[in-house]
Order: sequence, then C-alpha cells, then structure tokens
Amino acid sequence: MAILNRLRSPWIMFGAIGLAMVAFILTDQFSNIGNPQQASNAGVIDGDVVTTQEFQNALTFKEESYRRTTGDNEMQRTSSHQLNQQLWDEMVREKLQGNEYDKLGIAVTNKELFNIIINFDGIKNDSSFINPNTGQFDPLLFERQLEEVLSNDSEDEQVRFVKRKWKQDEEDTRDGRLNEKYFALIQKGLYVTNAEAKKAYFESGQTVSFNYIQKPYTTDESVEVSESDIKKYYNAHKNEYKVTEPTRSFEYVLIQVEPSEEDKQVILDELTGLMNDRVVFNKTNELADTIVGLKNTTEDSLFVEDNSDFGFDPTYYPKDRMPSPIDSIFETAAIGTTYGPYEFGNRTYAISKLLDTKTTADSARARHILIAYQGAERVNPAVTRNAEEAKVFADSLLNVVKNDRSKFDEIAKTLSDGPSGKDGGDLKWFGQAQMTPKFSEFVFNGNKGDLDVVETEFGFHIIEVTDISATTSKQYKMAHIVRKLEVGEKTEEEKYNEAFSIAQSESFEDFQTKVQEQGLQIRPVQDLKPFDQLIRGLGNNRDMVRWAFNADVNEGDFKLFDLDEQFIVAHLSAKIEGEYKTLDQVRGEVERKVRKEKQADVFIKEFADASGAGNLEQIATSIGLTVKSQGATFGNSTLESIGAEPKVIGTVFGLAPGVVSEPIEGEFGVYLVSVTASTPQAAKEDYSAEKTSLTGRNSTLVNGVFQMLKDEYQVEDNRYQFY
Repeated sequence: MAILNRLRSPWIMFGAIGLAMVAFILTDQFSNIGNPQQASNAGVIDGDVVTTQEFQNALTFKEESYRRTTGDNEMQRTSSHQLNQQLWDEMVREKLQGNEYDKLGIAVTNKELFNIIINFDGIKNDSSFINPNTGQFDPLLFERQLEEVLSNDSEDEQVRFVKRKWKQDEEDTRDGRLNEKYFALIQKGLYVTNAEAKKAYFESGQTVSFNYIQKPYTTDESVEVSESDIKKYYNAHKNEYKVTEPTRSFEYVLIQVEPSEEDKQVILDELTGLMNDRVVFNKTNELADTIVGLKNTTEDSLFVEDNSDFGFDPTYYPKDRMPSPIDSIFETAAIGTTYGPYEFGNRTYAISKLLDTKTTADSARARHILIAYQGAERVNPAVTRNAEEAKVFADSLLNVVKNDRSKFDEIAKTLSDGPSGKDGGDLKWFGQAQMTPKFSEFVFNGNKGDLDVVETEFGFHIIEVTDISATTSKQYKMAHIVRKLEVGEKTEEEKYNEAFSIAQSESFEDFQTKVQEQGLQIRPVQDLKPFDQLIRGLGNNRDMVRWAFNADVNEGDFKLFDLDEQFIVAHLSAKIEGEYKTLDQVRGEVERKVRKEKQADVFIKEFADASGAGNLEQIATSIGLTVKSQGATFGNSTLESIGAEPKVIGTVFGLAPGVVSEPIEGEFGVYLVSVTASTPQAAKEDYSAEKTSLTGRNSTLVNGVFQMLKDEYQVEDNRYQFY
C-alpha cells in the first residue's frame, strides 16, 4: 500500500472528517503509547550533540501540542519545566534504547505499524472509515482519506501543525512497540527456579528470638582522629562520594521588606484628608477651590472609584458581613454617617460612609443556566463563543424556558457552563452577599417566580427565583475608601541598603558577622541539582538555581536577589563539578565515620576481653550493660528502639541457639547476640505462590534498565545553562 511508504512522514491518520478531528482522535489514541522523541546543544547523548535550537523547537511544539490537546492554555495543570524534563528523558531514552534495539535486531515494520494504527478503537470505530456496503471498517477507505490529508500542501498553520503532530505521534507509536518488544525480552530472562521459590518460602516464615547487648557509639571526642586517618578513610571509600551530576551548596539570608509604622501613618493621613472638604489653590485661575470629601459628596460611587484602591460595591450587606467596628457603629446610625480611618482587613485601611439601609429577605433560592463566553471570568478554555453569541444564545434559551419551565432542569444539565448545571442549575439557599452583586440584585429585589437573563462577570445567566424566605433582616449599603498598606520608597531603600551591605561581605566570616548584627538567620541549601526548582524556605526560585550553576560564579561569591517584598543575599559555599566530592567538601562526614570506626575497634576489643565471663548475661554484667530481648523475621532488619541493623539480624539467622556471637560492628554500636529460640517454617508441597511473587518482584527490576543504560553510556545534560 502506498501509505506504508509514507508512514515516516506527517499525519497519516484521517481525512474527510477534517484536520481538527484528525488531531483530536490521534491525541487520544497515542496518549498511552511510546515516548515522544526529539533532539536538543542542551547536551550530548552517547556522542550525539543536541543543539539548543533543536531542543527549543521540540519543546515549543510539545507545549503547543499540550495546550491544543488539553485546553489548558495557561498551563495550570503542568509547567514548561515539566515538559522540558519529559522531553529530555524521551530523547535520552530514544537514543540509548535505540542502541539496544539495533544490537538485538528489534524492529517494527511499516506493515506492523499500520496494523497497530488501524486497530485503535477511535479509528476502527469511526464512522468516516466504515464501508457503507459492508458496515465494517475499511482499511482502504482509511488509507485514501489519509492520503488526502497528506497531499494537502496548504501553508495554513493548522494544516502544518496537524501534519507535524502526525509525524510525532507515528514515531511515538513505533517507539512504543519497540519498547514493548525490548522489555518483553528482558522480562523473559528474569526466570525464577523452584529452588529459589522454596528458599524464599522458608526464609520468609522463619522466626528467631534472641538476646543482645549493645555498646552505642558516642559523639564525644575521646577518640583522637588524625588528618592521616581522615585521608585514609576518604581514599578507601571514595566511591561513596561519587557525583552523578554537578551540585551546588549555598547559604542565604532572607530580609523581609514590610511596611513601617511611617508607611502606615502616610496611609492614615491620606484617608483622614479624604474624609472632609479641603481647600486647594488653583494655579490656573489663581483662585481657591474646594475639594469635597467623603462626608459631603453626593457622588459616592464616583468618589470611591476616584480615591479607593478597590471599586465601588453596591451590594447591601447584613450586619454580620460588615467589617468591625462599623458593624456596631452603623447599626443605629443615620444615613450619611462616616467613620474612619480604621483597619479594614489584612494590610488595608479605610474610611466608610453609610449610604442606605433596607429590610430584605434573609435568604433566597434560585436556579440558573450560565452561558459563558471567551473573556469572562473563570471561563472554561473549551468555550469558544464571544459575548454577542452568548447573549443571543441565552435569549433563545430564555424564550424556551418561558414557554415551558419544565425544560429548565434538562437544559441546565446539558448546556449550562456553571458547576450547578449537574443539579439542574439549583443553587440551593443563599444570602444576598454570597452572590455577585448583579445576580443578588435581581433575586433579592424581585419576587418568587421571576425569570430573566442577567449578565455578570461570569457570563449570561438565565435566572429563575424559586423561593424567598419569609424572615427578614436589615441590610446596609456602604461606600468604602480603602487603601492598601504598601512599602514606602524610604522603607524599601533602607532594606535594600541593609541587604546590599551584606552582599558586599569580603568573606563568609564577614557575612556571618553582619547577619548576626542585624538579628537575621543564615539558612543552608545543600546539594542543589542543576534542574531543581524548589529551594527550602523559598519555594520555587529558578533564578537562584541558575545563578548557582552559572559558569562565571565561583565558590565564595555573593549575590543579592530582589524578590517580591524580599531581599535575599546568597553565598555560594560549594561548587561540585568533578567525578567525586573533594575531601574538604565531605570532611565533617568523614571525620564522624572515622571516629565511629575507632570507637568500634575499642568496643570490639572490650567485648572480646569479656567473652570469657560465660553466657551473654554474665558478659553484660561484667562490663555494665543490660541484656535486651526481641524477636525477628528474615525480612525485618530493625532492632526495636534503635533502628536498622542488618548485620545484627543477619548474624542471628546464622547462629545456633545458646551460642554467643563474635562482636558485631553495627550502624549504631557494637553488639553481642545469642539466639534463645528458632522456629522454622513448616514445609509444604506447592511453592507456586512464592514463585509468582518472586517473578513479580523481579519484574520491577525492569524499571531500572533505563538508569543502567544512562550509567553505561555518556549523557551530558547542559540544559540548566539555558532554562
């Protein structure tokens, strides 16, 4: 078939149903198969250079595909960083596993690939590809329609995207099948014998009771550790400090920039000035003008819009929804009463005026059908209609439900863009302040049974008032002039100078001194990776990570970061590039381990000298220790109240009852153990359950193949220099 020779080209999947449907169906079908592969001088994979431009092009396409197929245009459910990492992993996997495919002769023919594609449910069940004569899926019809898509040479953006998307998804399908074959081969090699299953059964069921004594390690410096001891240990255990990728460590100090009392007083003075009329000199006509204040203005809403950090709210609120202290002051006050300035909320201050009161129902019940449009608040990205189209649609639905209100429930469930649609649009009982003002105004100023279209910031609502409570309460309409308390220029300058002084430290010791003088705290960040996003105590801060890995930044450098209401001064303390961490970088850890080893030598000798005292209880008495008892199973290596001690538990299972072990150098001390009882697992005829369990456990080893390939081949990842 001609199509089989073109399966390495663009989108070869559908035809007459249109390019948009092609993209939609393919997205579903390919979502669970393979790993999209592309390339990028963001790194080198087994000798193949991946250019930054190549990688960026692939990333841009991946982001575009994500937006189109999910409708998540703002990328709220994922991030560019996540797609970046996913793309790189896919590229590395494609190259490294591709090497293995070639060695093993694993391949997917064009015919095999075509058969996979036409067996996707979304394709073989699509009516566009059903032969009208047979009523069955027709591969030839499918092929002809695909050829029509591929032969479209239009430069239209959608056409070009669909073709490229096909190419990518077709490659993913092929790679997914290769992946299945490769891991099937590995899985077949992980065979479990009957002897292994039987051994696992007896080990898992055996229990041992034992006594032990412990001489715990201490942190005191009674044991002398020399420089030669430290170097000797480091050289002998160097592989423990092997570095798989570059790391950075730094310390930072956080300087919060918060409004001062002086900043607060400025806000209070401004609000006080807005309360009363004031006379100002007009330079234009050289006359004195009177600027009306909140007390005397008759244009209250306009006054709020001109002078407040928040817009005018015409809603009537009950007393329990009013801020303190005006909830009490305005309760019996006359219309026109003003109050303030006072603390209105979190870092806000206000002056307020009582505009009106009325007695209304406490609550009401309504149902609605929301017709949203592009640009409305909280609109679903899938909504494509504009405001004019939404209004026409809402009006047509209003006419339908006016003629037959029994249809309201069904229309709400099928057409409403609001979350209450599933409930037939029913909003249950609500208070006036619970809804957006225009919605509440229609409901609470109307009567039970009222039905009309109301536009709010969320779209057009077909609202029906279904009930109004008989109980009433007094509602208050107010004008609030609200000012946010923000950091003043003087305060910010003072904090900046404080941070700048710290950033000019000549050494870490100088840095420490300045931080202590200002009563601040130094916080460490250890072993930062090139693509880390989160920094402990700071959250997502990619800029600091990029600075730490900048090639021009050296150990000991300082950097001042200006964040939102924060200044941060960072000091780069460790820059690890080589294959191993240096001795200086791990000196503290090495010294602790050397001290532990030396203590173990002393304790082992002490135990050996006392072993002639008799049984474990007598040995313990001779050196002032207490005998402890516990039981153990082969799969549990923990000593109660101490921690994991695999050497101790391993010794127990190889020890005859009543015999005192040789001294055991453990993780938390040196031990002597003695088995008091051992209960073997009872034999059985069938060990197939253990065989199945071990086979399943072995299958998880497959998950480590990719990492093993990365360890075998050279992979150089330089993306952190660009992203």
